[in-house]
Amino acid sequence: MSCHRLILEGFFVQKKFQVREMDYYSWNDHFGRYAFVQSATLNDLSHKDTKTVNFAKHKIHGLTYQPLYRERELMPKINVLIM
Repeated sequence: MSCHRLILEGFFVQKKFQVREMDYYSWNDHFGRYAFVQSATLNDLSHKDTKTVNFAKHKIHGLTYQPLYRERELMPKINVLIM
């Protein structure tokens, strides 16, 4: 039997969910975390999307829109998550 847990955190902007961080855990204590760079900058977002990002950052998960410098080491070799 296998048990896995996948956690996706991000922002719903530009009419789609953009993953900012992915955490995974498995039953054998294998775990990891990846940070993703967003395709659009914060300045490219509409006023409504900027408000959504700020709300999620301050009220939900605390993640910044783009990864901080110290999170760059957590970035995967790919920049697109295909589901």
